[in-house]
Amino acid sequence: MDRTISEQINQPRGVPSSRLPSFGGPAWPLAIFIVCSVITVSVGYNQPKGMIANGLIGPASDLQRVWPIAVTLLLSLALAVAFVRKRSAFPTSSGLPAELSAQRTLLIVVLCSFALSLLAVWALRAFPNSGDEYNYVFEAQTFLAGRLWNPLLPGHEFFSFWHIFEKDGKWVSQYSPGWPLLLAGFNLTGLPFWAVCPILGAALLFALAGLCRKEIGPAGAAIAVALTGLSPFFIFNAGSYFSHVPAALFGVLFCRFGRDFIDAPRLRPALLAGAALGVVGTIRTFDVFFFALPFAVELVIRARRDHWLKVPAMVLAGLPFLTGLLLYNRAITGNALLAPTQWGYPLLKLGLHSVDEFGQQSSVFHGMHMAGIRIVELAEWTSPVLVLAYLPALARKMLRREIRFFDLVFPVAVLAFLIYPGMGGNRYGPRYYFDAFPLCAATVAAMIIGLLRERRRVRLAAAVAGLTTAHLILCLVGFVVIAVAMRGIVDGRMDIYDQVQRAGVHEAVVIVRSTAGRLRSMDPRDLVRTGIDRSGDVLYALDLPDRTDELRKMFADRRFYAYDRLPYEARGTLTPLP
Repeated sequence: MDRTISEQINQPRGVPSSRLPSFGGPAWPLAIFIVCSVITVSVGYNQPKGMIANGLIGPASDLQRVWPIAVTLLLSLALAVAFVRKRSAFPTSSGLPAELSAQRTLLIVVLCSFALSLLAVWALRAFPNSGDEYNYVFEAQTFLAGRLWNPLLPGHEFFSFWHIFEKDGKWVSQYSPGWPLLLAGFNLTGLPFWAVCPILGAALLFALAGLCRKEIGPAGAAIAVALTGLSPFFIFNAGSYFSHVPAALFGVLFCRFGRDFIDAPRLRPALLAGAALGVVGTIRTFDVFFFALPFAVELVIRARRDHWLKVPAMVLAGLPFLTGLLLYNRAITGNALLAPTQWGYPLLKLGLHSVDEFGQQSSVFHGMHMAGIRIVELAEWTSPVLVLAYLPALARKMLRREIRFFDLVFPVAVLAFLIYPGMGGNRYGPRYYFDAFPLCAATVAAMIIGLLRERRRVRLAAAVAGLTTAHLILCLVGFVVIAVAMRGIVDGRMDIYDQVQRAGVHEAVVIVRSTAGRLRSMDPRDLVRTGIDRSGDVLYALDLPDRTDELRKMFADRRFYAYDRLPYEARGTLTPLP
């Protein structure tokens, strides 16, 4: 017979629970919380200077971005108080989660997260909703064509796209090859590109559960997966073409096998950890540092002779991936140590006085300001409850001497991006933090399950359950609000393509004369999506007025159209050109 929550709360500390506590609570406070959350998030996120309208926080919009966070936090605290006041019913609650095994609950959460990520794909219309996302697809198509780069054809200036370089006779994306290779590999099996990230997102949640199960038990693992996988931050990145989900997947696998290696220095975890970190390096090279550095510190502190004898195996397991990355760099840039990004953007510089790709300088103080923006965004795309819970959760593990290297990956990532000059452009939350985000949630989950196991502290358990319930509700409310808004944004950005389709245009060139979309409009250099060659039915070209005749001669057998959109108009016009 399944145990009730009172049995789990009174379970001796340090004994992993195999059942998930019920977070059932008072009905009326829950209903009021849901209604107030829907109103606050809907109104707050859709303000003229709110999160939906603005990807960045500016001085004029700070208050508009912060007040919904403050209100939802107060609502969450009120719900926790309501749970505490109803604590007499709380210990004997036997709701659905208490009747299911943690393993079954975990499976349900992963399936729900996967389904929501597919809904995110639908809301985003499977559209590469940023230049970066299109870059990954472009690079994957290049690999599928059997090339590392595409030849630079005459008139390439008409088809210039953000972050796709036109240099030394090569037309090539700036990004490392790991993620495009994964996209290409899955595509060879018949899967469309849009399906890859949702699948890897589910794999990431299972990997996170595997990491957490040994540390905090099956119930704690299920909580960690719920905190992560039901957040809009996770769902929309898993429904995108960004590289963060695969990077986080292999980062979590590195943490799992790296933990196993530190605990018991065997050859198998050493090889698997090295290979996982190697894959991370081919996807997002910068991530290697904030995964490897905390691991190295714990390894030095705890290593014995057997560890040092097997560390070379870990290095050797990662070496093929490093070699492949260096050979790719050499093929593109002519220098194995010069990455394509640095080759195409020679002004880009990391450091205390960083410089972005356009030569704009930034200081570490500006980096701290951007870190503050990212934390605010994290609260918007998850919940303020989770964000504020992280530091107490980390402090609790430190005081109890339960800290592990993967608990420190998130703060090291925050510190690492202080020396990076950018925010990430189009994004679904603070995407540079995504790769470490599941480990942040795991640390919070350890505190939640630990407090629920405390003896004779039913009030505290009730408050923790209330706050956890608040987080999950805010995540689901946020997902709905963001999904509706993002569908409108994508519809605006795809207006040019929709008009071409509705007009039945074929064998044509469309000159893009303006941005697309009124809310978060898309630049023409994000709209000229012609694939890896010029063989498409309809080509999209930049408007270079002095060279229009040249473009017409290049495509003399095609009809020409122009796309224009007036400022503040939701839709543009597609006009045939004589």
